[in-house]
Amino acid sequence: MGSSEYLGWHEYLSRDGWSRAKAEERAIKVEILLATLLSMTANINRDAEKNPKPFEIYDFAPWLKPSFAQPVEEAVDMKTAAKEIDAGMIETQERLKAIFPKVNHA
Repeated sequence: MGSSEYLGWHEYLSRDGWSRAKAEERAIKVEILLATLLSMTANINRDAEKNPKPFEIYDFAPWLKPSFAQPVEEAVDMKTAAKEIDAGMIETQERLKAIFPKVNHA
């Protein structure tokens, strides 16, 4: 394929909506469709007595779940977090002193 043919195809595919963003959008739509079909098939064959909660598409494609739907994590103990940060900073300072011994690390 010559450069003129390549440029022609590049122009055609760019103009016709074959961009990377469009390809990613189509891939996500296919993932949603597949997850929907899988959840529907699982729900059809689900024993409602053993598993009363119906399957969702997120059970088959958890990466599609919106971030706001994630459960809220437990509150962090601020004293523990501060100690962990201090320990990390001290460790970093020690490593810097070992790498650069002649520099003042105050």
